[in-house]
Amino acid sequence: MKEVQMHLPEIPPLDPLKVTQRPNMRRLNLIQVNELDFLPGKSTVLGQGAFGIVYAGKWRPPGVKVNIPVAIKAISALDSRLNEKEMLREAGIMHSVQHEHLLPVAGICLGGGGGLKIVTLLRPLGSLLKFFEQYSSQLGSKQLMLYCYQISSAMEYLTKRAIVHRDLAARNVLVKSALHVEVTDFGLATMLQRPNDSVIIEGRVAVKWLAPESLRHSIFNQRTDVWSFGITCWEILTVGACSPYKELKLPRERLARELVDKLECGYRLEQPNNCSQELYQELLNCWLPDPESRPSFRQIKERFEQFCRAPHIYIQERRNRLIENQQKQQQMESRIGSIGQREMIARLLHDSDFADPVFVDPAEYSNNSSNNREDISNTNSPQRENTNNTNTTILSDDECFFSTVELCGVKPDRHGSVATTISSRYKSDPLGSGSGNNNIEKDEKKGGYVNTKGEEEEAGEFYEGGEG
Repeated sequence: MKEVQMHLPEIPPLDPLKVTQRPNMRRLNLIQVNELDFLPGKSTVLGQGAFGIVYAGKWRPPGVKVNIPVAIKAISALDSRLNEKEMLREAGIMHSVQHEHLLPVAGICLGGGGGLKIVTLLRPLGSLLKFFEQYSSQLGSKQLMLYCYQISSAMEYLTKRAIVHRDLAARNVLVKSALHVEVTDFGLATMLQRPNDSVIIEGRVAVKWLAPESLRHSIFNQRTDVWSFGITCWEILTVGACSPYKELKLPRERLARELVDKLECGYRLEQPNNCSQELYQELLNCWLPDPESRPSFRQIKERFEQFCRAPHIYIQERRNRLIENQQKQQQMESRIGSIGQREMIARLLHDSDFADPVFVDPAEYSNNSSNNREDISNTNSPQRENTNNTNTTILSDDECFFSTVELCGVKPDRHGSVATTISSRYKSDPLGSGSGNNNIEKDEKKGGYVNTKGEEEEAGEFYEGGEG
């Protein structure tokens, strides 16, 4: 009788005392196409990118009579199956993380025409770049420094999860409120097996935000994300008025080669006019030629937390316009507050019902199973007005955050931030109210901020929260 030898993989014995990685038990919410209210060709298009089109729409969770404003990223019918796989990977990565400065994903939709769809919460204020276009004159050192700190906090969290973003830029940072931003667009994100790994990936990326090793060898890791963070901070300090390396006006096929040659010779972005030498040195640390010499996101976060203690020391203010700028800031906060954002959502969705005040968190419906959604809505949410006779509630994320934390028995501060033993390390504002609300004025005579409106972005077309 012949013996059959089976070639089985060797499985090392499991030592419960040495288990360091646990399974990710977060629920990936599947949304049926009939729960989404949007019409390609008729719904408001937020933007178009490499994967497809991003629409503004509404999500109606089953069993609960509510409408949640969402952004729906739909793959174009002409895209390949590979793009669907990448989108599914993107949804998985986005849903696996939970941080107050990362845009939450509501779920994914596998049905309907047009392929896979990723559904995220709608941020009507759009990206930092769009926000700067309208409110740059009302932003002071406090806001600009806070944005840098919050982005570093989100990136530190991704680093701990061994996730490489690969496309960090101001266009991929959404504005939730005047003092709260969220990193988004994980379309190029890659999850590593170990934090010290690197990945080599071919694909279309935004050249001017990449480190030399990414341009030369297509290598991406946390250290290349640090380089991109430095470019993003430079965009914030110039309040979006300058495109990085705007002096390099070359065709795309020549830009990467020319830029990497100049970077390897020591070429760097210039110090912004409103930026102190100490702050600029932190940006230069992010752009060190040796990747191992660049700071970690933990070190960057700690450094920017120190900067937040006295932001006016590191970002120049226009003192002679203090009173005027304070008045402008009050007007801005009133305009983009909860009521203002509801009006923006109403315009995007062509639905006046969204302008009515409500206090429910749509994130509750994406973070809880469908079995307990109705219980959460009926028992824990504050009383809401029915704006018509259809018994349908309109939800707005900006106000719902309050009911979310109240479910945990914690009251938020006036900016919607919550400091608890669980969330204090992800606190939006490390110092509370802070100081320095003055305006950073564009000084064209001194070569400060050059208006590059209309200049083509190297990353291609992008929706207001980043590339599609």
